[in-house]
Amino acid sequence: MNVLIYDPSGKYREFYKEVIHEGCADAQIFISGNPREIYGQGMMAPVDLLIAELQLTKQGKTDMREMYFLEDLRRLPRFRFVRLVVVADVLDQEHIVFYHLRSERYYEKPINQKAFREDITELVRHLSGERENWLTEYNRQNRREYLYFTDQRDLYVVRSDMLIRFEKHEKEGFIVTPEGRLRVNIASLRDNPFLFETGLFIYCSRRDYVNRDYIQGISDGELILRDTGERIHLTPAGKENVERLLKIVRL
Repeated sequence: MNVLIYDPSGKYREFYKEVIHEGCADAQIFISGNPREIYGQGMMAPVDLLIAELQLTKQGKTDMREMYFLEDLRRLPRFRFVRLVVVADVLDQEHIVFYHLRSERYYEKPINQKAFREDITELVRHLSGERENWLTEYNRQNRREYLYFTDQRDLYVVRSDMLIRFEKHEKEGFIVTPEGRLRVNIASLRDNPFLFETGLFIYCSRRDYVNRDYIQGISDGELILRDTGERIHLTPAGKENVERLLKIVRL
């Protein structure tokens, strides 16, 4: 399962990780206090749980910018129905966050760690089971034998097990098969949920997604592909992602 954590203070960072991994040992966790990074990471992979830590008072004055950020995030289609847990420095006496932002849980800082651990561990266990069942059913119903891509007026048909990897740039895309690398219309990548929702293609860097069946291992910060021997650069987040999902031991 995928957990996204907005954590500007960093105070509970290790605690959050510990609790989540108690509920799901192989959960993929991305933590940042930068709203832009949170937004970008949420666009790369489906999010099962969003934990948002809000500091709504600063130097004795009310500061609602982080609340507005969370509200804007919640309006986006990919975040609209994601399970949400809020940790904040004020008491939500009128349950505004609970109703308006549809939060699953709300905790006031300093966190009651015992209650948080009991609640969130149970929630994570439940969500990881949902993700596993959902992926099994999704793959059963939506497994595509052939994938379709376009480039200007050309149509490319590729068997899903022959798509080694793909690159998603800002204005163009590329697909890589045993026959070579082809430029494709970026929309034909973005509009294909199979590429991003099934877990077959793993995010490795800002632009690279690799078919997990073609991964051989990791060496010197690069991903080594089976058969082709190609080496793909891994960002720190990409390396952590690959190692967690595949439990790869460094070569």
